[in-house]
Amino acid sequence: MNLSSNPVSFSEKRAFPRVPFQTDVLVTALTPSLRSGSFEIPEKGLLAKSLDMSEGGLRLELPPNFSLEDFTVARFQLKNNEPKLILFLKRVWSRGNQAGFSFLSLTEPDQERIRRFVQSGTKRT
Repeated sequence: MNLSSNPVSFSEKRAFPRVPFQTDVLVTALTPSLRSGSFEIPEKGLLAKSLDMSEGGLRLELPPNFSLEDFTVARFQLKNNEPKLILFLKRVWSRGNQAGFSFLSLTEPDQERIRRFVQSGTKRT
């Protein structure tokens, strides 16, 4: 069995606890730029739903027409009164219309916001 494609089996090996987190997430697949050798971030994205989150990543329910790329940009709010996070993600598993993504290159302030949010959620559960 491939553990990376099965989120239930993989849960025992998690570095961070997950907490339920349901919100709309604007996802945009990154495409390599042949000119610059980096990634281009298209202006338009598709709406996905987050299912849970940890300090290390996010599980999403993706729209059926989403082209699942390895690297994605996600835009979402942790709380309604806070500014949006804009994060780079790397796909680590997928099954059906769900996929797990790890956070890439978090800034210290974003990492701290996510840590506080997840820790407050683990105290409630």
